[in-house]
Amino acid sequence: MPWEYTYIGQPWKTQRIVRQVQNELWNNSPANWGVGNDDLGTMSAWYVWSAMGFYPQTPGTADLALGSPLFTNVTITLGNGKKMVVNAPKAATDAPYVQSATLNGSTWNNAYLPPSFVSDGGTLNLDLGTSANTGWATAPSSAPPSYGGNGGPKPPGPQPLPTGPVRSGIAGKCLDVDQGSSADGTRIQTWSCNNSAAQQFALTPDGNLRGLGKCADISGGTENHASVVLWSCHGGPNQKWTYNASTKALVNPQSGRCLDIPESSDRDGTQLQIFDCNSTAAQQWSLPS
Repeated sequence: MPWEYTYIGQPWKTQRIVRQVQNELWNNSPANWGVGNDDLGTMSAWYVWSAMGFYPQTPGTADLALGSPLFTNVTITLGNGKKMVVNAPKAATDAPYVQSATLNGSTWNNAYLPPSFVSDGGTLNLDLGTSANTGWATAPSSAPPSYGGNGGPKPPGPQPLPTGPVRSGIAGKCLDVDQGSSADGTRIQTWSCNNSAAQQFALTPDGNLRGLGKCADISGGTENHASVVLWSCHGGPNQKWTYNASTKALVNPQSGRCLDIPESSDRDGTQLQIFDCNSTAAQQWSLPS
């Protein structure tokens, strides 16, 4: 199955092989359909899904593995009236490769669409090209969810990696990447919780707080008020965090200081910092479970 490449950090191979199959087996010629065997509609269904740019790889779930669409626009109206929209202005037969993506206006570096896209709708924008981008959606956390033998979901790797909003002790605020940008140096801030891609984080077993395929990074030293930004993961001590479940604090071991909202501000767009641990609401965080 070409969709399996999305699970091992090589989504460009999925994009290439799926397009190759489409072009060779579903072209405008009687040669490929002469036997009339559509496997009770299965083969046509495969083409319809893949031509829209995604595929329900895991039966019984709403997970959609991402490929790339043949169409510049696909709109599906759900039973609840909401819409699943895929925009790909550069879509072409010879342009199967995803260069970048946004989901609901935020940068999306994952080779799948979450179940909420199917239940609540949303807008996926894809920038396609004729050359493979071998850096897009290649991190282990960017792979579609995998499922254990007991039917329970677990992300790739030996340990479960819950991903989702990190909620602040200040009501209604979540950890957020400014403008959903994955560029190094982008501010990590608080914003009203909205469950967007910019608010999806995971604390890895080795102590990285990951979002958008990168890590929460302390910039400017270990003293109070050092700012926290998004940066390519490199394993340095300024990217390490431990979670104290009793105080709900995220602590940087190198500095001994806690992830903090300056002056306990409830204003959207407040950039995070490190500060002496004090157990206030500004330093309390509820991780996804």
